[in-house]
Amino acid sequence: MEATAAGPATFSRFPLLPPEIRLKIWGFAAPGPRTVRIRQHVVVDDHGLDRGLKDVPAFSGWISPDPAPVVLHICHESRVESLKTFQLSFGTQLHPPCIYLNFSTDTVRLGNGHLVDGHWVGGGAMDNLLYIMLMLSRYRSPHDTDKIQYMSIDILGDFDARSNFCWDEVRWFKGLKELTMVAWKETAMVEELISQYRRDLTVVARVYSEWVVPKITIVSASTNEVWGEVTVNRSKSDAL
Repeated sequence: MEATAAGPATFSRFPLLPPEIRLKIWGFAAPGPRTVRIRQHVVVDDHGLDRGLKDVPAFSGWISPDPAPVVLHICHESRVESLKTFQLSFGTQLHPPCIYLNFSTDTVRLGNGHLVDGHWVGGGAMDNLLYIMLMLSRYRSPHDTDKIQYMSIDILGDFDARSNFCWDEVRWFKGLKELTMVAWKETAMVEELISQYRRDLTVVARVYSEWVVPKITIVSASTNEVWGEVTVNRSKSDAL
């Protein structure tokens, strides 16, 4: 064993440990809850030249700028053990999955923005990702969208101007427990905004009474301040 001021650098007798101890160590080496950003991989469709569609961007699968857990790449044993927790996700009919997720702890992040030292940076909303992911997921079974328990999305522009907001898409994520919505528009009327979202949510929830509405929180992109929660008004006697 080589030693440094910080402690041992290597442990050459690790392979001699009982298998059950090694597996526990690999489990402890796995990362805790992560936020995994999901992006569309878009390429120029060169085949479109024959059809007169020069430089047409084409969807080429889902990718993530966040690396896969290191424990998947240490050795065969660590990989086998980690694959009990992390699974390749978000493939389509034409594109194999390439994003490793632990659906029980990881948050799926849909949007341009990301947190750096507690501050949101990186642009704004990608309004159509929910719809695109839902449509492409229908071609696979079981649907990865049904496995998502924690999700974070951006809200901006026409996406939040619709009468039903985004709830018609959100309700299709059937396993969703918590949804964080990052608002890129600052407003002095936060209470009024949340009230409007609550009314829109209530309308959709009453139409689809079987929908188990997740916990929904809105935060500000500029301050990372929690604006509040969006809940369903279950009282049918109250006006929307």
